[in-house]
Amino acid sequence: MLETLVSCIRNSKDWKSAVGSPLKGVGKPWVDEIKKLRPFDPRHREDPAFHLLALLNDANNVNKHQLLPGTILQPVKADYKIDGLEEGLQLQFEVSNDPVVVDGSWFFRFTTDRSRQLNVTIDPAPRFRLKFAGITSHDWRNWDLIDWVGQAIDIFEPAFT
Repeated sequence: MLETLVSCIRNSKDWKSAVGSPLKGVGKPWVDEIKKLRPFDPRHREDPAFHLLALLNDANNVNKHQLLPGTILQPVKADYKIDGLEEGLQLQFEVSNDPVVVDGSWFFRFTTDRSRQLNVTIDPAPRFRLKFAGITSHDWRNWDLIDWVGQAIDIFEPAFT
């Protein structure tokens, strides 16, 4: 059984020295595929530090050297319906500036210019995003990382069949 491990190489100048013995015995077409997934690949136009493999590597390094980082819950979207509005009533919608949702906090609220009873119905399935503290300040989406890993698995699946 061939065991292969390739570090997360973030720049092309380190590629050749980093893959010499770790990829010994791996066919050139597969080495080329591995290279395409690197942060320095020209198809990736952003800073290599924000490439999904680099983010995965950062998360892995944090997790293997300490307890799991704190999870931050961020509001993304909540649909709502308001009944009881009357003509001339001034309604103000406010979104919390706090990107972290904690027990008892709010992420949006309504205020009016005078006291009125309003019936506000919030969608029972608001969307939130989980983010891990201490990994990166880059605004990445969990699903992007999951999708990237899935695509990488699809690329290499034929090598294992």
